[in-house]
Amino acid sequence: MAYKSYSFLGTSISQGYFDETGKGWVVRLFEKLNTDKPGHYFLSLLARSGDRSYDLWHRLCSEAIQRQNDGVIIEVSCNDLVRQGSIEAQTDLSKGIRMELWGCLLELAKKNFSEVYVTSGLPKNEERMAATRISDWNVWYKNEDIQEYNADVKVLCAQNNVPFIHLFPEPDHAAYKETLEDAVHPNTQGHEMIAEAAYKKFKELGF
Repeated sequence: MAYKSYSFLGTSISQGYFDETGKGWVVRLFEKLNTDKPGHYFLSLLARSGDRSYDLWHRLCSEAIQRQNDGVIIEVSCNDLVRQGSIEAQTDLSKGIRMELWGCLLELAKKNFSEVYVTSGLPKNEERMAATRISDWNVWYKNEDIQEYNADVKVLCAQNNVPFIHLFPEPDHAAYKETLEDAVHPNTQGHEMIAEAAYKKFKELGF
């Protein structure tokens, strides 16, 4: 049976942080897809902790394209939205820079892969955030930033005929946010929840 291979560009959550099995939701997703079609989907997991959109661009150029996979999946990086030291600080990357980078990402991805998909940034637990910020990890996120960023990238994807996969489209996913023990990264249960949501979305796309 013919198979398809995909590169995944993303951040620490996609890399599997805080999943006690070490798999993370992306590996779990591909396991689910291969349960339906054994040996049909292969994964090059290129997600790295801390990556921002410019890191995704460089990883796309230096790692993903050379693998000559059939498709690429790119995560909306919430690291672009980090507010250093205070929740009222400016985001690390401005909206203009973020969208310029996404334009470059989509343009290059479409030139080099027959299939391109984008997955949304995931919500954080703002209520728990204040209790978990420490001196050597004093970073903050706002869910309203994430919602706006997802919406902006979704529009850009539509303009480029690229499927945008919104994993948790509802504004407040309380059950998922309860799995975020450090307010940002899901535990094993949270990774399972993301994988199941992603599985349903990818099946709708014909996987």
